Amino acid sequence: MNPYPNSSANSATINLLGVLVVSLAWGLGGPASHYVTRSLTSSEATFGRCGIAFLGLLPFLFLNGRKLWSGLSRKGRSLLAASGITLGIHFYFFVSGVAYASLSTAVMLVAVEPVLILTVGVIAFKEKLTPSSLLATLACILGIMTITLIPHLSQSINNASSTRGLGDLAAVLAILTYAFYYWLNRSFQKEEKTISELIPGSLQRGFSIASVIYSFAAITTGILTWFLSPHEPVPSVSTSWTTWAGVIALGLIPTILGHTLSQIVSRRAHPIWVSLMSPGETLMSLLIGFAFLNQQPSSHELIGGLMILFGVGIALYGESRTPRPAQIQ
Repeated sequence: MNPYPNSSANSATINLLGVLVVSLAWGLGGPASHYVTRSLTSSEATFGRCGIAFLGLLPFLFLNGRKLWSGLSRKGRSLLAASGITLGIHFYFFVSGVAYASLSTAVMLVAVEPVLILTVGVIAFKEKLTPSSLLATLACILGIMTITLIPHLSQSINNASSTRGLGDLAAVLAILTYAFYYWLNRSFQKEEKTISELIPGSLQRGFSIASVIYSFAAITTGILTWFLSPHEPVPSVSTSWTTWAGVIALGLIPTILGHTLSQIVSRRAHPIWVSLMSPGETLMSLLIGFAFLNQQPSSHELIGGLMILFGVGIALYGESRTPRPAQIQ
């Protein structure tokens, strides 16, 4: 039986289009987070992002939410709730990484996610471990060390080193929470089959599932905002209509469009397709940040980023060369 119902040769074009759309949508997430956190704390920006996503998919929640929840097993409900909680925490760490470190550092570290996704595939879903995966992991670790450690070892580091350290830590935690979020989504694949008759159509079902996930993400980030916002650094710029436009854009484009589509792809396609999304996000974020926000990567960020992308390339090349059993259609 094919464990990836959307991984046949006939579906390769659909997977590729999904990866491209997700990469473009996610690419806006980093620059938009950088912009809005000039006026909002990280927790406020994250709560706004999840709140907009929740409101945007509210029609699907009203239409199918109760039907979906009652049709799932206890395990399915737990996986769905945990996915939303984990996604909210991931968003908070990512936005904090952008706010406290730098846009380039956060999005370059995010490029490590493909290697973690393939690692999760090996550990949790019995994917084959290859020498290229091990080499890729080593290259990514060296890239992470180059990006995060060099600023703290440099003599030119200023008094904001503690804030920079928090940003680096937040970006790394964002990567780890996303890997856990991916595992939860993949684990939900079997549960999704139980509701396929209740909610026909993969897109309608995908958005209905996402509406529940964003409900839990909004609740989680609301709680984080309540406890953390008073203790976070005070933003340096007052809020304006462009701040709220940025929050709305965060909720609509990288979240509703990007993350919802990534949820659908991650449950249906082989990890190699999911792994292609983060490098695309990194490249798009750097281009948008450079073009519109004057965010230019430092030399150590470029070197570390190239090492990470080299590792990702090795992992994806090795994965594409790995023989796979014939698929049953």
